[in-house]
Amino acid sequence: WKSVGTVAVTRDTTGLNVTLAKGFALKGSVTRNGAAVDGVLVNVWSNADNMGGSAVTNSKGEFVLKGLSNATYRVDVWTPDGSASHDAVTVNGADVSGVTLSITKASGAITGKITDKSGAVAGGALVLAYDQTGVEKDRCLTDKNSGACTLDGLTVGGNYTIQVFGNAKVKSGSWTTDSGYATGSAQAGSPAATLELKMN
Repeated sequence: WKSVGTVAVTRDTTGLNVTLAKGFALKGSVTRNGAAVDGVLVNVWSNADNMGGSAVTNSKGEFVLKGLSNATYRVDVWTPDGSASHDAVTVNGADVSGVTLSITKASGAITGKITDKSGAVAGGALVLAYDQTGVEKDRCLTDKNSGACTLDGLTVGGNYTIQVFGNAKVKSGSWTTDSGYATGSAQAGSPAATLELKMN
């Protein structure tokens, strides 16, 4: 690895030779109720250094990510049955192994009821839930008749930021917040907590 910064190319450019520094490996495993979980994506990221990567677990639930620089990383895994994370795994001059992510099925949920700016039911809106670290935990589309959908697999008592993009924005891929958008927050419950939002 080596960071070369930002290069503005307005003409032929030379002299960008880079000497790579040795990277290190981060190894671990993902389990659910003691059993290996295969085929799930594990994300590794350092906010301070703006670098990281991802790897998929094998049939034994093991993952390995190579080429990491010295930094402190957050390691996350999310599945429909729950999630797990380590907030501070430090790579410092050597490979790191034994990072275990144990998924506990989360039973918390939030049912969002969404209306448009006129107060009519907003069917087909995309509703997203983010935890307090900004990681997306679930998403759903609202029912065309009721304007409701349920975000689940959340931690009971956990606080979540909810964002809503109207059907027209979903179809066009326009993720602006000027209209057809709503945001709010709710605490997940079991049974599901209810959050009513009106789009602008």
